[in-house]
Amino acid sequence: AKCIDVSEWNGDINFSKVKNAGITCVILRAGYGKDPNQEDNKFNEYYRQAKAAGLNVGAYWYSYATSVDAAKAEVRNCMKTIRGKEFDLPVFLDVEEYRQAVLPRRTLTDIISTFCDGVKGYGFDVGMYSAKSMLVDSAYPDELASKYLIWMAAPNNSYNELPPFVDIHQYSWKGKVDGISEKVDMNYIYNLNC
Repeated sequence: AKCIDVSEWNGDINFSKVKNAGITCVILRAGYGKDPNQEDNKFNEYYRQAKAAGLNVGAYWYSYATSVDAAKAEVRNCMKTIRGKEFDLPVFLDVEEYRQAVLPRRTLTDIISTFCDGVKGYGFDVGMYSAKSMLVDSAYPDELASKYLIWMAAPNNSYNELPPFVDIHQYSWKGKVDGISEKVDMNYIYNLNC
């Protein structure tokens, strides 16, 4: 399936045009971090419009957590934002901060697991997003892939160059899609029914 991921930085989007362009899935940034008022300014608008256009909708939460306790706080913040919404795709934890990459592998893996298990506890399907280098070098990817869907950013690699556990491949950060004036992230979904 063809998928885009978007945040408030993508501006106004005509989701009907997006769907007519052959995109079937969209992953929306719900927000970031553990503090109040860190919801993406376009999340609710995008959610309503994407659903109305008939797209399969998922969400992601951008993480700054460097401890398990911070990950628990991010779960609470994420839940305040997404509770009551229905998603066709998982809720993903977005892990890409340098301060996370330099943590011990066990610590980062536990942070990711804490967030994903926490969100799963509220009844949502879950996954994680990261760059190829960060996931492979800074965490225990096989352990994470055994429990969660893996969405990997690797714009310089083809899918057959990626680890076998990748479910979603973010292959471009410079896509052009009708209905969006800005450049947009492009993804292929391989292991979800959508």
